[in-house]
Amino acid sequence: MCSTCNNQNFVIGTDGRLKRCPACATITAPAHPERERSEQAKGARLSASRASRYNRAEAERQKAAFLAWLNTNRHVYLAFEASALQLYAAKENRIGAKRIIENMRGHIAAQGGAYGLDNTITSWLVREAIRRHPELASVIETRASLADVLLA
Repeated sequence: MCSTCNNQNFVIGTDGRLKRCPACATITAPAHPERERSEQAKGARLSASRASRYNRAEAERQKAAFLAWLNTNRHVYLAFEASALQLYAAKENRIGAKRIIENMRGHIAAQGGAYGLDNTITSWLVREAIRRHPELASVIETRASLADVLLA
């Protein structure tokens, strides 16, 4: 066991960034072979998780739930959309959806309201905004999500 990095292969440098462990780098053999997994095992785990996580039927069920939520909470989407378009008009190179949600939460709290925004709704709000305003796709970064069915 490496006493410098505790088998993590990385240490935090004086500049605060992750760096390769200097003790492990001097070893010619693989530093921590127990951490290495076969490519076959990695592929099987990845494909199994994607198959269950991005199930089309589940995506359609959640889409229906989102559209029902959207009918009763239209004002939330409109506030999200207005914030995203305002940042886009201000020539922002990258717009963070979580940043918009956190600003909306702060605005709600400042007015004495309760936090009614769930993080699970963020990806759906983003896809809806991109669907309505395709120019936002170039500045809002997205990852694979069940919410992608809104763009299909």
